[in-house]
Amino acid sequence: MLLLDASPIIHLAKANHLGVLLELYDKIYCAPAVVKEVRFPERAVEFLRDFVIVQPVKDKSIMAAVLAVHPKIGDGELETYALYKELNVASMLFLNTKAQNIFRHGYNANVHDVIHLPDIDISKRAFKSEKEVDEFYAALYKVLPTYALLGERMRQRRLISWVV
Repeated sequence: MLLLDASPIIHLAKANHLGVLLELYDKIYCAPAVVKEVRFPERAVEFLRDFVIVQPVKDKSIMAAVLAVHPKIGDGELETYALYKELNVASMLFLNTKAQNIFRHGYNANVHDVIHLPDIDISKRAFKSEKEVDEFYAALYKVLPTYALLGERMRQRRLISWVV
């Protein structure tokens, strides 16, 4: 079971790799605020409609507590974390390092980044070969060339050169 924020849906759609989520997770949830944030690409909107369970947040006090400490965090991230607590979901998927750090370090939440999807796939259901992993990173890099964590992963796999 997975809880999604908007950025992973949008960027995996742009990279044409939303199917990875279906291979890795039996149930995928998101909050209503996430649905509001996902307006394009059309593949992302269709993915939400066809494969994601939209679950409203019942306990708004969780969101209020986080917002009191982190007033600049977005509605999608807030609702995602509140659902994480309410549904007792195994993990959340973000592409926002600030939100990841807030929830991982400040609230001891199990947060994953999109770039860690190949690491999560220990049974090789989504990534059947190293070539497929490389293709996944290359596709993400095309849509996120300035994402430092992805650039570092690409350099580790020798898919791009070190910048001097």
